[in-house]
Amino acid sequence: MSRLHDTVTAAVSYVAAHQLSDGALPWWPGGDLDPWDHVECAMALDVGGRAFEAERAYRWLQDVQLDDGSMFAGFRDGVPHDRSRDTNSSTYVAVGAWHHYLSTGDRRFLRDLWPTVVGAIEFALGLQAEHGGIYWSRDEHGKVWRDCLVTGSSSVRAALWCAERIAEVLGESEGARWRPRRLALEASFRDPGRNFDTWEDDKGHFAMDWYYPVLCGILSGEAARRRLERDRGRFLEHGQGCRCRDDQPWVTVAESCELVMAMDACGQREAGRELLEWQLAHQEADGGFRTGTTGGEPWPEGERPSWTAAAAVLAADAIHSLTPAGGIFRSLQGP
Repeated sequence: MSRLHDTVTAAVSYVAAHQLSDGALPWWPGGDLDPWDHVECAMALDVGGRAFEAERAYRWLQDVQLDDGSMFAGFRDGVPHDRSRDTNSSTYVAVGAWHHYLSTGDRRFLRDLWPTVVGAIEFALGLQAEHGGIYWSRDEHGKVWRDCLVTGSSSVRAALWCAERIAEVLGESEGARWRPRRLALEASFRDPGRNFDTWEDDKGHFAMDWYYPVLCGILSGEAARRRLERDRGRFLEHGQGCRCRDDQPWVTVAESCELVMAMDACGQREAGRELLEWQLAHQEADGGFRTGTTGGEPWPEGERPSWTAAAAVLAADAIHSLTPAGGIFRSLQGP
């Protein structure tokens, strides 16, 4: 356990070293930032006991949130360079807010984040399709991209579930109104081939489309385990990890760590523990983790994003229950 502690401590320190004075957490110094990965990094800071730095990260999200509750998809040096507004990226603040509360028990800060959560959720629900799925985004001109994606809609489902829990803690009424919309989103996955742009067809090569419905609670129990088992051979390289695509040799640490959490969430903890051990071998001396490998060699060479280290920290917390928030993805399996 001492080795794991050292690994997690180094990874959290690596993430913290990327934080700017305004609270932003870019991928690497001078690099891009997107709100979803920013939240993942904030969650890792909380796992490492750095609540102050995590709160600074959430304050940054409050500062950049737009009037309609959305957030621009990409920033660089504090300036938005991708002015599209993704539903899954904008709403992930709800998952982070709930994770922070589970980590700290700080109801005051949860109350402070509530308007940000409400705005983000309402933005996404404004882009809910008739069948229940969530459209991907609005472009910079306000046009809706009418693509319902498996991974994106799954992530929004997780955000809705967490937002409902926050509403319960704070005694707010929005949760009861959101619940039917979440159930409609879940129901849209009963006919994925019709309702989503990628699933089981010839375009469904991405690992995230495979495990995100499990990670985010769309599928649970035996149905979730069957899904992971069915396509394990397509995506898993034994001794290495999860391929980003089933038709490419690139194994990525972040997606492998998310798969660890999905396995843990549906009761495959031992398989998740083994997969996590494979990933911990990719940590560098500075605490960061290489993005991935191709043929066992690092690729892209020298690339160690902050969010990859964050994913490893969250996976370690899920498997080893390091904090009170370690079971957040297991809890998403609830009603």
